[in-house]
Amino acid sequence: MPNRPALLAQLGRIDKRFAAVLVTSRGSASETKAIADQDGEIARLFAASPGTLYLLRPDLHIAGRWKAAAPDEILKTASLCLGSETP
Repeated sequence: MPNRPALLAQLGRIDKRFAAVLVTSRGSASETKAIADQDGEIARLFAASPGTLYLLRPDLHIAGRWKAAAPDEILKTASLCLGSETP
């Protein structure tokens, strides 16, 4: 995702509990916590491909999944999950 740091900053302004976790088969990213998925099991279980973004609610239920990140949709979904915006 080209503007990931900006999206993460906006999510942090909505609620400080939001944290980015990157599932990767290699290395790690500086702005995220990284989980190694060397055998691809996590990606397989969640049908994730490179670039897939999942938004987890504070209770860790999946609130949304985007194969191609759409920042406006992600931010709106985050606000809805926290009750700060109405549909």
